[in-house]
Amino acid sequence: IYYPPTFMGVASREKLHIKNDSLVQCDVSCLIPEKYKQEITCFPQTFRLRGNEVREVSCTFIPKKPKPYTVTAKLIASGVYDPFRDLVGFFNPGSGNLIRQGAQYQKTTRCKEVIILGAGADGSIEISPEKLDYGTVKVGDKFVQDVTLHNKSKANVYVELSMVSKSGDGLDEKLLKRQFKYEFINGVINAVSYTHLTLPTKAQVQISVVAVSLKKK
Repeated sequence: IYYPPTFMGVASREKLHIKNDSLVQCDVSCLIPEKYKQEITCFPQTFRLRGNEVREVSCTFIPKKPKPYTVTAKLIASGVYDPFRDLVGFFNPGSGNLIRQGAQYQKTTRCKEVIILGAGADGSIEISPEKLDYGTVKVGDKFVQDVTLHNKSKANVYVELSMVSKSGDGLDEKLLKRQFKYEFINGVINAVSYTHLTLPTKAQVQISVVAVSLKKK
């Protein structure tokens, strides 16, 4: 299973399909090394597969550190005893003999290894320019400025942008939202890529803006 570089604390999911090629039921367990149980989880962790059945397992990766991960997980499959095989009607010499039922059954166990590859990354977002000066805009006029968001990290980063007033300015947040409108409110910026934003302002009322900042999450 391969996970692309993932921002620390963000969950990335992949699906693993497991098929029972035999006609015998088996119980399957997904075992993750104890060291990585906080970062890699499987659901369901234990389940039963009928003959020729396919089950989908969801594997979640949440990196805690900015480093590459190579984890070996194990799938343990154990055969399930079927008492109906000892009943009359099956081609099994001596079937129907209650003394033999289950006596000759030997539980078989098979193990498969699954390699999980992933990487944790710390997001690095740069905003350019860091300050925008709109100067004096007459009521009813529109003034546009451009901003560039640069994701310098190797992981996709989710970003939310909002206008906030400098503490102590006494500006109403709702008023700021009406004055400054932009298309990009939230979204994902791909690894090592740019996103250009247009921040237009249309003065609806006369206000004096001391400072307006871009907040990133």
